[in-house]
Amino acid sequence: MTTIRGNSMQNLTTRSLVFAAAFAMIASPLLALEQPPAVKNSAVPSLMETGTYDLDPTHAIIEFGVSHLGFSLYRGRFNTASGTLEWNSAEPEKSSVSVTVEVASIDTPSDKLDAELTGAEVFDAAQFPQATFKSTGATRTSDTTGTLTGDLTIKGVTKPITLAVTFNGSGQHPMLNTAWSGFTATGSFKRSDFGIVNWAQAVGDTVELRLDIEFGKKQ
Repeated sequence: MTTIRGNSMQNLTTRSLVFAAAFAMIASPLLALEQPPAVKNSAVPSLMETGTYDLDPTHAIIEFGVSHLGFSLYRGRFNTASGTLEWNSAEPEKSSVSVTVEVASIDTPSDKLDAELTGAEVFDAAQFPQATFKSTGATRTSDTTGTLTGDLTIKGVTKPITLAVTFNGSGQHPMLNTAWSGFTATGSFKRSDFGIVNWAQAVGDTVELRLDIEFGKKQ
């Protein structure tokens, strides 16, 4: 019985090894095809190609957060955005950017809340379908960081805002064959400045922003 059991285990191990080898032979070419070419990004802003770049809507994460009863920072995002970056590699601080967000694309964990936020009592997306940011100036704070000032418009009201910006890198997009770049920006504003004062006893007035955006150079 011991010999039979040993032979069975040996046969099982052999079959497993054969199966693993066969799977590797079949899967390896497929996995190789799925891997994109290596991207050689540069973290040096001056090496990013000068020109006009379009915001990539499929790689634009625009998030906001507000205090909920002091227990948490309740977060949401806008799923639809467009924008343009005019990049000056010789003097990055002279670059400019504009971003437009479709208010109706707001997305929180609650469908009911989404409907309330886009309704007439809050953002009134029917009358004010877009929120915009247009830069007015920039200051470098290090090789890869800076502050970006601009005008934020929500519900027809325009107020100045300052964003802390990090240059994540630039390079050639391996599949689209064009210059590509990425930035992260953070900042905050008072929602009451834009006439949004709903649920004041439960929801904080300060809105925290975070934008992670990629831009592709126009052909």
